[in-house]
Amino acid sequence: MLGVLSLTNIFFIILDAFSTFALLAILGWTLYHTPILVAGLIARKSLRNTQPPPLNTPRISVIVPVKDEGARLTRCLEAIFSSDYPKDKLEVIVVDGSSDNSLEAITGELSKKYGAAIKYIREENPSGKPHALNTGLAHATGEIISVFDADNIPSPDAFRRAIARFNDSRVAAIQGVTEPLNSTDNMVTRITSKEEKIWFQILLLGRWRLKLFTPLTGSCQFIRASALSEVGGWGEDELAEDLELSLKLFKKGYRVEYAPDVVSLQEVPTTLRGLAVQRHRWYRGYMEALIRHFKDLAWKGVKGLDAIVLSGGPYLMVFSFIAISAWLLSTVIPHTNHFAAPVSLIAMLNILSLFTVSLALILGDRPMTPKNLAWIPFIYIYWFLLTGVATLAIVEMVTRRPRKWRRTPKHTTTTDQTIKVAAPVSQ
Repeated sequence: MLGVLSLTNIFFIILDAFSTFALLAILGWTLYHTPILVAGLIARKSLRNTQPPPLNTPRISVIVPVKDEGARLTRCLEAIFSSDYPKDKLEVIVVDGSSDNSLEAITGELSKKYGAAIKYIREENPSGKPHALNTGLAHATGEIISVFDADNIPSPDAFRRAIARFNDSRVAAIQGVTEPLNSTDNMVTRITSKEEKIWFQILLLGRWRLKLFTPLTGSCQFIRASALSEVGGWGEDELAEDLELSLKLFKKGYRVEYAPDVVSLQEVPTTLRGLAVQRHRWYRGYMEALIRHFKDLAWKGVKGLDAIVLSGGPYLMVFSFIAISAWLLSTVIPHTNHFAAPVSLIAMLNILSLFTVSLALILGDRPMTPKNLAWIPFIYIYWFLLTGVATLAIVEMVTRRPRKWRRTPKHTTTTDQTIKVAAPVSQ
């Protein structure tokens, strides 16, 4: 029995040490992001529509990867062709990896309806979004390449506002805002939407104002075809192809700009399974990207450091998961550890750090009411579940499990109804 207790104590000494390191990482992350958060909140209040009109209207090739999403595709294409950008300067490329050919008829009907150019490309052996994007890129003729997922609804002025930012020849890519359009469907969509809002409307905005690293986020993005060609398009072996492209552009000396006035609505996952599949892909992709590019980023100054911090976020989540798990174990397993920092203190400080994250999510809500504070316990549970997903991702990395680009499962929701496109957040 004594030997078992000794082994248990050694186990908790190790966990305490790791928890202490995790605590320092969490506090460091919080301190690092405090000025970013403040800058985002200030910029959000003072942002105005001051973007000048575009100097020209270059041809835009819009790539829309789709798989078994007929209603969503129709909604997306109608929003694109209802924009205020000249129709003869829009080339839409639908890359279809569906189980049947039904979407070909839909694209044909919409092409006739709007008198617009739609290229329909059938993927016989779909292998993920990066492959679909590169397939579309091979057929693109535009000077600017734009990407929208099938569940996107770009605002009528999104293309014009994005193109205006290319007036600066140093800008290679623009990342717009995706706002949740199904935030009220259920508990999962409500909390996920809060996270999405603080990411786009505060953290990315703060990074942009402080001239830090700006990542592309998968949709509502615009890229110069020449720059995209130079870096070889999208990496088909990467799970976070958007971050990978951002890092490649950054290393080549190109600028990626955040555009808070370029807005598109987008669905967030409606189930825990869908959320887990999406985040597992993101987290493993981010962690692998950091390992791949760390040495290069370390020599790229402040922006390079910020890219490391941003890409390393999932590692921090793993530290949090282990630290919190250590505290939970300490409450049920007897031990007499007197050497390392008390696990309960580590847990308390972790909880305080997570409380700041919860407050940040609450601050991202408008209007701000005391009732919003009731969401904090649910945000804790949500965070713990996601840290578990990040931990699973790193276990698969360590055990060299083969990576596979898995599409986020989507279900019929209230978003299948007619939805009015929201005004840009900057208005």
